[in-house]
Amino acid sequence: MSPAKRKRLVVEPAVQRAFLLRAVLYWLACVLCLGMTMTMVCLLPRASHSFGSLVDHQWLRFLPAFVVALALLPAMAYDMARLTNRLVGPLMRLRWAMQDAAQGERIGPLRFREGDFWRECADEFNAILERLQEAEAARRAFDLRLDAANEPAEAAER
Repeated sequence: MSPAKRKRLVVEPAVQRAFLLRAVLYWLACVLCLGMTMTMVCLLPRASHSFGSLVDHQWLRFLPAFVVALALLPAMAYDMARLTNRLVGPLMRLRWAMQDAAQGERIGPLRFREGDFWRECADEFNAILERLQEAEAARRAFDLRLDAANEPAEAAER
């Protein structure tokens, strides 16, 4: 069973900000290229008019398209944040689990949410965790047998 839905949209600001900035730059480049292309397509047939009057006319003509593109930017940014959350969230859970393990805390199996990326990493981490726990149990059993074997010798010395 997957853990509950993630409550925070931004879990690793530096990584998610980099993805979001890149997406906004791509959006801006696309809008600029599209605007230049549309302007050139409209200007070429009217090369006899003055450049200023053509630009003024085309700006008003394409303004609705730019407004729509601008209106789509927040939706795109929100969707990008959700997508990066599915990418970064599991990595953060893995990181926190490794930090807990490094501090000697006992950790349980790692579970990612439905729709998260890197689900195979959780399976592989859980397999490593299981092997480490088996090795720890075997070491404890060995230590107990060793202690039990040494007790008669220690009792004889007293």
